[in-house]
Amino acid sequence: MAGSSPSPESLEVATLLARRAGGDLKVVQKLSPDPEIDESAVGFHAQQAIEKALKVALTLQGTDFPKTHDLEFLVGLASRQSIDVPEEVAAAGWLTPWGTDFRYDDEPLHTLDRNAAIELASSAVAWCERLLAEA
Repeated sequence: MAGSSPSPESLEVATLLARRAGGDLKVVQKLSPDPEIDESAVGFHAQQAIEKALKVALTLQGTDFPKTHDLEFLVGLASRQSIDVPEEVAAAGWLTPWGTDFRYDDEPLHTLDRNAAIELASSAVAWCERLLAEA
């Protein structure tokens, strides 16, 4: 990521977001193997881990962002700020509905690929942790 060092306040917020992203990842890892756990719970926490990881990158860059759960929007905003988002994280937009729509609807429109969700969340959290270590 290009740019100057983040402010102490930005670093504090980014650290908190990264910790919460890691927490969401742990939930996904624990719940995903259990077939009795509804896909909406697994999908929600996977989406949240990725969303928070993207917000870590934006925060470290000093970029303001609106309150949103739209992963494609956050990836686009990061790209416009010259943040090098890993390819797999940039392609995670398919998880956006799991963070919003499926929290309130009884029936998801499609089945969650739990393995892909875990891989994406893991990749996103590892990325944001690297960014923090380099900050």
